[in-house]
Amino acid sequence: MKQHNNCIDMESEAAPDDAVSMLEDEVSCVINNLLDPPTGFFRYKALQKYISIGEQFYQEACEVERKIHCFETNIQRPYFHVMALDENQLENWHCYLDFVEMQEDFDWAVKLYERCLIPCAVYPEFWMRYVEFMETKGGREPADFLAFVFFPSFVRILLVFILANRLEYDPNSM
Repeated sequence: MKQHNNCIDMESEAAPDDAVSMLEDEVSCVINNLLDPPTGFFRYKALQKYISIGEQFYQEACEVERKIHCFETNIQRPYFHVMALDENQLENWHCYLDFVEMQEDFDWAVKLYERCLIPCAVYPEFWMRYVEFMETKGGREPADFLAFVFFPSFVRILLVFILANRLEYDPNSM
């Protein structure tokens, strides 16, 4: 739990949209200079800039990996099972989702929610949280679709979970 608490305290600010746009423009300019340089000197400068930007991307990726490593190592069951998850697992998923939502990367958050719903399929709070996230970030239509498609699955999974637990406690009940 101590390692998990360190993960909870870790926060990161999302990159502003204008900074990302500026970086994309800079990368495009460098690539254009590499493809069509006026002289060898400018080609060398463009290549150095390209390498510098690549190193910057690498450092940023390493930083993100460092931040999510504690969440990833605390995921003990990435698959569905009828056995309930312990409180540390549930808390880890909630904290991981909080962290990713703060990054304001919609695609990353959606992928993590979908990954989370596999081991946490029988916990309605994760389904409701995903629908609320989709309503606020993705719009009403994706949230309605999510509710329409996934809630019937949730009900079926919940029935399997209930039957499995019933059999575990009373094998003669069926």
